[in-house]
Amino acid sequence: MKRLLILLLGWFALFTFAFGQRVVGRVVDATTGEAVPFANIFYRGTQVATQSDASGRFDLPFRQGQLLVSSVGYVSRAVHPTTGGDSLIIVLKSANLGFGEATVKAKRNKYSRKNNPAVEFMRKVIAAKKNSDLTQHDYYAVQQYTKMNFALSNVTPRVLQDGQFKRMPFLKDHVEISPETGKLILPLTVDETVTQQIWRKQDQTRKNIVIGQRSEGINDLINTGDVLNAMMKDVFTDVNLYDNNIRLLQYQFISPLSSTDGIAFYRFFLTDTTMIDGDRCIEVQFTPNNAQDFGFSGELYVLADSTYRVKCVKMGVPMNTGINFVQSMKIDQTYEELPSGEQVLTKDNMLVLLKAAKGLHEFQVKRSTTYSGFAFDSIPASAFKFAGTTRTLADAQMQEDDFWAEHRPERLTNTEKRMDSFVASLQNLPGAKPVIWVAKALIENFVETSINPSVPSKVDLGPMNTVITTNDVDGLRLRLSAQT
Repeated sequence: MKRLLILLLGWFALFTFAFGQRVVGRVVDATTGEAVPFANIFYRGTQVATQSDASGRFDLPFRQGQLLVSSVGYVSRAVHPTTGGDSLIIVLKSANLGFGEATVKAKRNKYSRKNNPAVEFMRKVIAAKKNSDLTQHDYYAVQQYTKMNFALSNVTPRVLQDGQFKRMPFLKDHVEISPETGKLILPLTVDETVTQQIWRKQDQTRKNIVIGQRSEGINDLINTGDVLNAMMKDVFTDVNLYDNNIRLLQYQFISPLSSTDGIAFYRFFLTDTTMIDGDRCIEVQFTPNNAQDFGFSGELYVLADSTYRVKCVKMGVPMNTGINFVQSMKIDQTYEELPSGEQVLTKDNMLVLLKAAKGLHEFQVKRSTTYSGFAFDSIPASAFKFAGTTRTLADAQMQEDDFWAEHRPERLTNTEKRMDSFVASLQNLPGAKPVIWVAKALIENFVETSINPSVPSKVDLGPMNTVITTNDVDGLRLRLSAQT
């Protein structure tokens, strides 16, 4: 028995040692010996994966099995690390990609824009975007529906059973699977907006009229005056690929279709032809010259005809960009042709995973936008007569279910429909009401005289930051004020 125990402990120690080992290495070009940045490295049949950095280096946990290495423009290669701690030099050979009229040279030397078929192809794509510029019309109008979902991500059963969530057994009824990541998420807020965008060429005026607005979730507990939603919309903004510069995550990004900087800022590679919704498309992969610059990396699909119109794009932010708290970002856009001939954006989906620091929970922000009802009829001058660029109609927040059923391109999930019960459950937690009351005082700067949801507060005390003040002349000063 003693010998068996020693044997089991030995096997356990060996397994633990092997599991903790890591495989490090570098991916290089077979011809030039230069580093291959952003190569994909993963174990076949597992989720263990990484990407080489700008110097071609990588580091990932050791596993038994086949390690696959691939990169755009190279022949994929499989290696078998024998033990943890291996330091590998993985040499990739250039791929000879036949591409119709576009020919990729068999030798892959240092990236050059001169005589590069991918660059010449992208010049035509960028030049063609002017044919889809809606501002060439005297007027245009388009309806935009946006749904933004803020959720706690990677909510494992253990998360719900341990720590601060074990006192909230009702949470398990509000958890759902994210179709994009496959992880369990707990939706916290759902914000929907329907906006009518109008344009007038005469004085280059663009206006937004919000005709429907709906917000549910934890922001109902504390009336922030729409501060949270406004902040989210400012950070996760519209991404128009046709613009030269795109403001996103409060940074300025250069578009791969920028007519001023696109060719100089990005590296382009012709990689494949594929069918998308019955249309034959050319796939172009792109990545910034410098992985630390604020740009995108991904795949652009262009119609394989003489129009050079964009069909769709799938892109994200390179790992080394270094945007605070952003673990990953994915943007998926679809473009369609209007009867008037323009190729316009109709669907724009964005998924961002956020994490402030190691050991803290991960959050998911999902923004889904649909554009429809494109029209080019004359618009009355009275529609443009309001200050600022955005106007919210008085009844925008009072729209009935019939309005939302008409304007939603997709139904809400079951969890999103039950936001009211989720908020009610949070309010009914023992000791929750005093905490909410204090939070309201700190965030709203006013204290409600009622904490009973069924009895709305008729008078709020505040502003709280002026109740107690002091100065060198008057000393301590007390002031009491209120608002209805």
